[in-house]
This record gives sequence, C-alpha cells and structure tokens, in this order.
Amino acid sequence: MSYTIYVLKHPISLKIRYVGATRTPLYERLNTHIADARYNVQGSPKVQWLRALEATGLRPIIQEIDFVASEDTRLVGDTESLWIRRLVAQGHKLLNVRAGGGGLRQQDSSLSQHNFSRWALDNLGRMPDTRIASHEGVSAVTVGNWRRRRNVPCYRGRFPPDPFRDPSVPVPVQIWNAIQIEKEIYREMGILAKLDWECWEARLVDWKKFYEVYSDPEGVRLAQKCDIFLKELLEDKERLRDEIVSLKG
Repeated sequence: MSYTIYVLKHPISLKIRYVGATRTPLYERLNTHIADARYNVQGSPKVQWLRALEATGLRPIIQEIDFVASEDTRLVGDTESLWIRRLVAQGHKLLNVRAGGGGLRQQDSSLSQHNFSRWALDNLGRMPDTRIASHEGVSAVTVGNWRRRRNVPCYRGRFPPDPFRDPSVPVPVQIWNAIQIEKEIYREMGILAKLDWECWEARLVDWKKFYEVYSDPEGVRLAQKCDIFLKELLEDKERLRDEIVSLKG
C-alpha cells in the first residue's frame, strides 16, 4: 500500500492552502473534503475555506506533490510534515491545524476499535463518508478505510460541478466576490490575518495587464474595473489594519 502527498489550491489565485496525505485516488479524496465541508458541523479553517469556495460555485484544485511507497503511517506523517514546513517557509499560508500525519496515525486503531451499526452498513457507499462518520462518531477517514475493506465504491452523488467559470461574470468580479466571502469567513473565525492580500492583489494586477493588451472598449472597461478593485483592496486592508493587529495579539 502506498500514499500520495497532495495539496489543495485555490482555483483562481492558485495559492496552496492545504497539504494532506491519502491512499485513495485524488478525485475521491477531493470529494471527501467537499462532503466534509458540507456535513461537518465543526468548522476548521480548511472546512470554512471550502465552504467559501462552494458559495461561489468553485472547487479547489487537488495536485500530487510526493509519493510514499510504504504502509508505515509514521513515515507518511513525517513526509507530510516535511512538506508543510517547507511550504510555510516559502510563504504559503496553509490552513492545516496539525503539523502533519495526525489523522494517519489514528485511523487504523479507530477502525479496529469501532463497531459500525447496521444503518452504517446499509448506507455505505450510498451517502458521503462524512455523513456516516457523523452518525457513528468516528472520522471520515475511518469510514473510508472500512468501506474500501468491504470493496464498496465511494459515493458519487450530488457534488458541485467542475469549476467552469460563468462567462457572463468577468473574472475580476469573480475574484472580488471571492475576496469578500473569504474575508468574512476569516473574520468570523478570528484568523483575518491569514487572508492572503498580496496574492489577491497579484491576481488582479495580472488580469489588468491581460486586459490592457486589448484596445477594444470591453478590455479597457475591465482593466479599469481591476484598477477600482485594486484601490478598494488596499483601502480595505488599511481599514482593517487595527482589527488584524488585534487578532494577531
């Protein structure tokens, strides 16, 4: 059995926000993350971020960054921790609440200790692992391992569509809407200081340059829209400076 070390990226800013490890296919792990954000009442920073994305019709990008050909969960956890430290050192503002590997070291013992109910068996593969996990009082990883041992395929029901952007909404407007949603989520959680202002600013600047290449009226209008959003972003950061400082303290 082998494990994949992966990252979750913002679909617009392309910034890395989360590092994880899994032995399931990446598309299945992504669906579990999304279902976890829908049904998990405990709102971790990652869950809140995923909810903010879904509110704008977006899904994160999942990407493999490393591969561990071992069943040793301690080795996998150490590799995950190494990547977390490396990305944090590079300036990535990750939403991981653990240094890495915490869930992996617990999943096998949780599986052996829990007696699943008949209800869980009847609904295995017919609903998200997170919903069964909430009912049984275990983690979604434990349910997923139990499901795979019984050779039951994962739930493939009502997940959000792939993040094809609505062509009727200009990209700068989508970016601005995503900023506002993420800002409110971070404020509610008391982690407003983790909002990646520089990343959003860079994305707006990139799109402004893109639109300035075209001399048609629509390109000029959208470049001006980027300028407006950039000014508002800087003013917003200035207004929230005291609040950010207080949250850091």
